[in-house]
This record gives sequence, C-alpha cells and structure tokens, in this order.
Amino acid sequence: MTVFLCALPQEARHLRKLSIVKNGNARLICSGVGPQNAARAMRELVATAKPSRVISTGVAGALSAGLGVGDMVVASEVVDPESETRFPCVVPSGIRYPACRIVSASRMITSAEEKQSLAAKFGAVAVDMESAAIARVCAEQGIPFAAVRAISDTADEALPEAVARFFRSDGRLQPITVVAEVLKEPSLLKQLRRLQSQTATACESLRRFFETNPL
Repeated sequence: MTVFLCALPQEARHLRKLSIVKNGNARLICSGVGPQNAARAMRELVATAKPSRVISTGVAGALSAGLGVGDMVVASEVVDPESETRFPCVVPSGIRYPACRIVSASRMITSAEEKQSLAAKFGAVAVDMESAAIARVCAEQGIPFAAVRAISDTADEALPEAVARFFRSDGRLQPITVVAEVLKEPSLLKQLRRLQSQTATACESLRRFFETNPL
C-alpha cells in the first residue's frame, strides 16, 4: 500500500480528501513537525507493515526565486544538509513533472539569507524538515521513497522567528505559546494570518496535484 506521510494537521485535512485515501487504497499518516517525529512515525509504520512505497508530502519553503506559493516540487533527490547524505527518490510513474533536488533541514529555516545559502550550496529548489528522515528509514528497509511538496513561502520571504517555538517536541502545535508570542509582539498576528493563508493555498495545491496525477 502507498503511504502518504505529512507533518501538519492542516496538510492532513486536505490529503484526507484524496480519492485514493478515502477508498482505502492509500494510507495517510500525520507525524508532527520535524525529523525526529517523522523518523518515529516511519519506524512505527514498518514495525507493523511494510508499505509498497512512502511519499513524503506537505508544504515546503522555496529556495528558488522561480517558485511561488502553491507551486509544486517533485523531488529527484533529498539532501540532509548536516551529513550531506543524498537520498535518491523514485518519481511515481504517473507524474509528468520536472524532478529536482530538495534539502531537508533539522530545524525551521526562517531567513531569506539561509534559504539563499542552502540553494547555493546544494543546488536545491526547496526545503522541508521531514523528507530526509523518512528517506533514511525507507533506505534501511528497502522501501521505494518519493517526496512531493507544495510551496508555502517564497525564497525571499522571511518567516517570523517565533514560529520555531510554536511546536512541542512531539511536533504538535502549542496554542498557548502562539497566544503568548502574539501578546508579546502583536504585529506577529498579521504575519501568522498571511502564513496560514499561504499554507492553505499550498495544501490545496497538493490535493489537486495528487488527484490529477495518477500514482
């Protein structure tokens, strides 16, 4: 069975609408944010059943200036920037889309300068936080791996630093922390609303992409 693995409940809400998920021909797992949670979810998965393939999916930040909010990225390769390990991806045969390299960082990349640095060093077009961890477990288990992401923030867009503090160690959102950060910095609310809207646009792009590109 194909398994979609995403990090955010917002991503999962859109992906649950996929026909392949609703009819039981694919499974959806929401791991929580970050590589540790993605790896944990993968190990729990393979402890009970070995899927025919795993697709790491959800939103990503653009590293390429040519990508806008809602644009799709299909990975040919995922790079762990800390170890510089490269994980090849299997592009689903039904997807007729240019494949490219993405970077999978261990922390949230919030500045435009960091995005530019990653793009220059690795020749990557997008960055996420989970794909390398998922790809590593898939490589250990001999499971075909793919990564398909939708862009939620552009290469020149800085994210609020506070966003990195919004999630617990298990990858779940901490609403109390969000409220506390907004109370400390009221201007943050406008930025968060914009980011929420952009994430919704990216999630809907994901849903449409998988519905129109046979897997």
